[in-house]
Amino acid sequence: MKEKVQQTLDGLKDFQKKSVDYVFDQLYRKGRSKMLIADEVGLGKTIVAKGIIAKAFERFVHKREKKSFNVIYICSNQALAKQNLKKLNFTGDSSVIDYSHEDDRITSLAYQPIQEGKGIPFKIKAFTPATSFDSKTHAGRANERVLLYRLLYQYRELQPYQNSLKWILKDNRKMKDENWEALIADASAFDKGKELYWVRKIRPKVGSELRKKLQETVSPDDLPRSFQAAGLSYPVKYWTLIKKLCRLGIRKNNYYHHYFTRELVGNLRFLLSKVCLRYLQADFFILDEFQRYKQLINCKNISSDSKDEKISPAIELARDIFSFEDSKILMLSATPFKPYTNDFDELNGEEHFKEFEMVLKFLMDDKKEEFWQEYEKDRRLFFSFLCHPDHLKGKMDQAVCVKQKLENLYREAMVRTEKLMASKQKDALIKQVKKEPIGIQKEDIEEFVSLDQITQFLNKNHNTSLPVPLEYVKSSPFTLSFLDNYKHKENLKKFAGQDKKLMMLLKKSKRCWL
Repeated sequence: MKEKVQQTLDGLKDFQKKSVDYVFDQLYRKGRSKMLIADEVGLGKTIVAKGIIAKAFERFVHKREKKSFNVIYICSNQALAKQNLKKLNFTGDSSVIDYSHEDDRITSLAYQPIQEGKGIPFKIKAFTPATSFDSKTHAGRANERVLLYRLLYQYRELQPYQNSLKWILKDNRKMKDENWEALIADASAFDKGKELYWVRKIRPKVGSELRKKLQETVSPDDLPRSFQAAGLSYPVKYWTLIKKLCRLGIRKNNYYHHYFTRELVGNLRFLLSKVCLRYLQADFFILDEFQRYKQLINCKNISSDSKDEKISPAIELARDIFSFEDSKILMLSATPFKPYTNDFDELNGEEHFKEFEMVLKFLMDDKKEEFWQEYEKDRRLFFSFLCHPDHLKGKMDQAVCVKQKLENLYREAMVRTEKLMASKQKDALIKQVKKEPIGIQKEDIEEFVSLDQITQFLNKNHNTSLPVPLEYVKSSPFTLSFLDNYKHKENLKKFAGQDKKLMMLLKKSKRCWL
């Protein structure tokens, strides 16, 4: 494997190698637990991550404190997971990739691994947040619900209610009833000793650990529909609630009339996920394009000693996972933040500085309150210098000093390479194709005025928050002909048919259409 590690490192470009060495040094020599790589699009963040993993594995081999070096890759969807797991696999051996389309959820850890302790001491696995972490609001896949059935029906207390339990866990009518019954029949036959290659064995201790979770108390606020269906108005153990629901006589011919099932199944998935965390072995986490699921890192918004505020299941799971002892977290994102937040960003729920601050505090969660107070003081001072350059007279040394202080602080937890920085030519991205600027025509102004009137009308009369369309008009003539799937045109489609004044404005805007 030493050759594979060296081959990976030799394949890096100079600027990628610098990022790999710097991040590795911060994580494994200076003791940081989290780092952000914010390289510009196209500079190979995934390749840099691969280089860091290779170096970390090389370090692991020398120390060999565990059986295997385990990497967890968290991304937005299965297609991206499948593609990037291959890129991150520096070994070239596909057997180290522990992933299938059915294994992208934490609950899949309830199964015994197919290959354990064989071959290279390196494993890489992927999870997708929408399916793995948001467990309370979704009923999950059919195989997850079958897994819950296999665990629950074997408990002595629930054996008399196997049929009701089966139809409660089906949850919806997307799957045909006969297909569901076939899955349940196969699982039951397998558990009784029948050889079926498509059914997997459950880890021995999962059942007993889930049983402990079901001994916990749950309140009507947690599962309102389930408590209402069971006729309960006070906190009870999960066992009591499930037995009450199973006694409702839910069958094949009426399960779809009960509206508590999704809520209950989602909550049971969450409990099972908590049980499965003990089997999640991770030395290195990679969060790719983390801003798509920023709620997962929002663990510090609720203090650990706050007992009154509710923590979402996603945050609770993320908090448990990212607190693994000795594990490292690498975040990847090309454009995590914009330089400033304008009014329209704020109306759409985007506050870039607050999001940046949240990420910074996640990356540097070992810092105390005094550190953050000093940081905020320095940040405000530097911001005042930027906003009032006339105040710099006699204070330039102070401004440079505070700038360098902030830069050094950021470098502790993040790196960024831009395309111009990776090139010796500082105008490498600029190609001058016409010396004379394109003139502004009367028709261009008329088109902008027409589209701006439409925009203002929609914002005023239909409570939309559309931006000024200047950039659209500058980008293309006959703008509305090219705005498919943009909010301007989507809102026009939505409201024009029912608003005569808006329709008149559209008819007047002949410059906006081909």
